[in-house]
Amino acid sequence: MLAKISDPYLICAAAGLVCSGLLLIFLAGKRSFDRRQLFVCVLFALVFMFAGAHLMYFLVGLPDFSSRYGSSIYDIQSLITAVLNASSGMVFYGGLFGAVGGIFLFCRIIRMPVRPYLNIMCCTFPLMHAFGRIGCALGGCCYGIEYHGLLAIQYTADHINPGISDHIADVTRFPVQPLEALLEFLICLLLVRIYRRTQNRYSIISIYLFTYGIVRFLDEFLRGDTIRGLWGSFSTSQWIALGCIAGTVVYYLLHHLQRSSDVGHSGGKE
Repeated sequence: MLAKISDPYLICAAAGLVCSGLLLIFLAGKRSFDRRQLFVCVLFALVFMFAGAHLMYFLVGLPDFSSRYGSSIYDIQSLITAVLNASSGMVFYGGLFGAVGGIFLFCRIIRMPVRPYLNIMCCTFPLMHAFGRIGCALGGCCYGIEYHGLLAIQYTADHINPGISDHIADVTRFPVQPLEALLEFLICLLLVRIYRRTQNRYSIISIYLFTYGIVRFLDEFLRGDTIRGLWGSFSTSQWIALGCIAGTVVYYLLHHLQRSSDVGHSGGKE
């Protein structure tokens, strides 16, 4: 039985921010970062992360916007209220892309290479997300498929969010969010190891998009909620995950071809 905790998102988000901040401080101590610039970069990432997460939530729900809020829209004020209500939730991928965009903007403003800042910040993304998934499990906003095996979760009526998880307590559920949190912790360890050993030779964000894309695509099959939307046979997040996987593969193929071309030109000059 999973007990209901008051404000699980706030608690887990705070824990995730603190742990991510400590990890960032630890990693920055091994590199020659300007601490003030890194702090401002974090602020940019956080602001754009929250904006992107809310924006994607609104875009995912846009096809149902008129049917859900159309009857309550009478003027500009009611339209603004409806838009705010329709964007009240958050989508992880929107937050991720928003954070990356914020880091790019910051580096453009200070005219610094983006890879060092993006690499070190990316190491904290799966750690923060892991705590968020724990908050999801405790809050009951999203949940697993019906499951009666080992480690099955039994939610209570307190976890029911009207219109979101109406049937969450009907049966025991697969612990999909704790599983994803565990995998995110493991991805975090992988990224930190790569970051510390490679001296920015690799794009950490591409490694994260590839590994998490696989995790997200597969664990979506274990989710029982429908809030994430469905396009054809796959959820919105699965399509984005496939795009991230494909984009990463294309990136490394082009990078390999570029390196091969550079080596060829160098050999020709000699």
